[in-house]
Amino acid sequence: MAWYVPVFLRVLVANVIHPSISKHVVMKHSLQKRHLFNFSFCSLVAISIAVACGQLSLTTTTLFIFCVGVANGWAAYCQWKALGISLSRNSLFTFWDDIIAMSLSYYLLNEGQFLNFQGKLGIILSVAAVTLFAFRDYCRKEGVGDKVPSRFYFYVGLYSVIWGVATFLMRKWGVEKVPISTFLASWYTGGVFGIALDVSLL
Repeated sequence: MAWYVPVFLRVLVANVIHPSISKHVVMKHSLQKRHLFNFSFCSLVAISIAVACGQLSLTTTTLFIFCVGVANGWAAYCQWKALGISLSRNSLFTFWDDIIAMSLSYYLLNEGQFLNFQGKLGIILSVAAVTLFAFRDYCRKEGVGDKVPSRFYFYVGLYSVIWGVATFLMRKWGVEKVPISTFLASWYTGGVFGIALDVSLL
C-alpha cells in the first residue's frame, strides 16, 4: 500500500466525515449522557478484547494511560462543545494539538532524525498557513450573529493541550511496545470516568 493512501483516508475521516457527523450530533439534547454511552461502549469492547488476548493488566503504565484517558474524556467533551458553537472556526483552530505533539516528539523522542530539508520546509509552510488563517479569523470584524463566545477558545485551548500531550504519549507508548488491547482498555476506561465526572458536575 502506498504511504499516501492511509494519510488520505485519515484526513478524509478525521477532517471531513467526523466533523460533519459530530456537528449534527452535538446539536441534539443530552450531550453528556450520549457521550458517556459512547465511551462506555468503547470501554466494554476494549476490555473484552484485552481479556480475550490475555493482555488486561494493572501496572504503573496502565494507570498512567488510565489517567490520560480521563483527560481525553474531558478533551472530547470540549471538542463537542466547540463544534456546537462553530464547526468552521473549530476547523481553523484545531491544529494546535498536532503542533504540540510534533514538538514534544521532536525534542523528547529525537524524531527530527526522520525529517529531511523538504519535510521540515513543508511543516513550516503548513504551520505558517494555518496560523495565518486562524489569526485572520480571530482578528476579523465580526458581523451581526457571527460573534463567537470566549468559552469557545477555552474549549479549543483545553482539548488542544490535552490531545497534543496525549498524542505524544501514544507515540511514546508505541515505542515502548505497550500492547494495543492493554492500551485501549485503560484508555477508554479512563475516558468513561472522565465523562462521568463531566455528567456529575453539569
